[in-house]
Amino acid sequence: MDTRHRMVSLGVLTGETYSDANAVSYDGTVIVGKSGSSSGSKAFRWTQGTGMQNLGVLTGHTFSEATTLNSDGSVVIGKSIGSGVSRAFRWTQSTGMQNLGTLSGNAHSSAKAVSENGSVIVGDSEGGASGTRAFKWTEATGMQSLGTLTGGSYSRASTISADGKVILGYSNSSSGERAFIFINQIQDLENLQNSVVDVANGVAASVDRNTHIARRLRQDTCTIADQAQGCIGLSGLASSLLQGTNAFGGSIMGSYKATETVRVGASVGLYGESIVSQTINPDYGVGIGAYADIRLSQIAAFNSQAYIGVRIDGSWFYTDAEITRGAGYSDVQQETGSSNFNTGTAGLQIYANHVATSNLLLHSYLGTYWEGTGQNGYTEQGVADTNTRISSQFYNAASATMGIDAAYRLTSNMQLTFGVGLEADFYADGIQVSGISNIPGLTDFTIGADTARNWVRPTLKAGLAYTFTNLGILELDTQVFSPRYQKKLGADLSLKYSVSF
Repeated sequence: MDTRHRMVSLGVLTGETYSDANAVSYDGTVIVGKSGSSSGSKAFRWTQGTGMQNLGVLTGHTFSEATTLNSDGSVVIGKSIGSGVSRAFRWTQSTGMQNLGTLSGNAHSSAKAVSENGSVIVGDSEGGASGTRAFKWTEATGMQSLGTLTGGSYSRASTISADGKVILGYSNSSSGERAFIFINQIQDLENLQNSVVDVANGVAASVDRNTHIARRLRQDTCTIADQAQGCIGLSGLASSLLQGTNAFGGSIMGSYKATETVRVGASVGLYGESIVSQTINPDYGVGIGAYADIRLSQIAAFNSQAYIGVRIDGSWFYTDAEITRGAGYSDVQQETGSSNFNTGTAGLQIYANHVATSNLLLHSYLGTYWEGTGQNGYTEQGVADTNTRISSQFYNAASATMGIDAAYRLTSNMQLTFGVGLEADFYADGIQVSGISNIPGLTDFTIGADTARNWVRPTLKAGLAYTFTNLGILELDTQVFSPRYQKKLGADLSLKYSVSF
């Protein structure tokens, strides 16, 4: 008969009536637990060669129980009970049962887990002024409290890594009962994991910011007066005031009439420090844009004239960024890293300029554009207990755009502008970050941003322009828009001055 896979009784200690097995060594050759009767129990260690071995009790105690053991079974831990108190113990063949004591002021302790070599033990100590606290014990340091999460009154340790460096458990806190991780400091495990999600959310906000500014750069055009050949301009921009992703800066631009039907131009932009989120803080941004505007034909429309044309444009924008993971979270050590974002964009637009009346010009357009943003990977500095390494990513989007703008001349020098536009994505990558870390549950991860992705995005625009007698034009423009990767609206306020020549 095959007896390799049948249940085998481990027996009981002498004089006892039952036994419970609690843990087994890595190779299955050593088993620990308790054996007892209605009057109490004793911790045991069992091997095939020795049978069930009584580990005894601490001096003055009556009962004991073995909780678990190290990987080769040479170190057994548990608790010993007597005279109304309990004590965590560590047992080896050479030392016998060793009393691990309690945290200061407490009456009880219990050992719950042990490192692979048996040198580090974790458990709980309770029943006194210190309250219930998770502890870490080594021969050199004795029993040390791991503390609690913010607002907590108790903590308990559940397990420890093989090398004895990482401890997991739970603690109550101002946010309720939460899992914790302890290496050198207790941290809220859920908040720690959410801090990585915040990196993804910050990347989404950064991609929105970069692509929006890149789009502004490829659309930047100074205004050439009717009798002039070209212009140069200077603009200042405050962007995204409503969504908390603020960018401030400006650009220098120039345009030139190559022929009566062709205009070309370029712009260079510089944007100072801004705030994307608590997690990501861009240091600076620099970019360039260029365009070619070709008037194709003139047609009669509604008893007036309309000019049909095509515009081709593109831009590039670069931003350095400092990342602070854990900012804004309680019981999370902050870690920092540096990354950058590179955005390229190109567009094609067909438009019609319709002179509706002597005072009203309508500009309607239909186009498409592509945007691509690369986020450079980075490794955190490694000063905190937990750290991550983020891989490089690239995010693409292709969209259609349409709208109508109107310019109404209030006086010979002053013009009011307003418009409405709509963008719709053909395709847009979801924002996610991938990498590795020593955070439990995120050793090898890909996490998507939990912000909204808006496939259809309206824009409202309004502005005022004033023409000076020296061919200078001052323009104040505002727009409210919906970003691609954020729930809140964005807004721009820009001031531009152009001089024709």
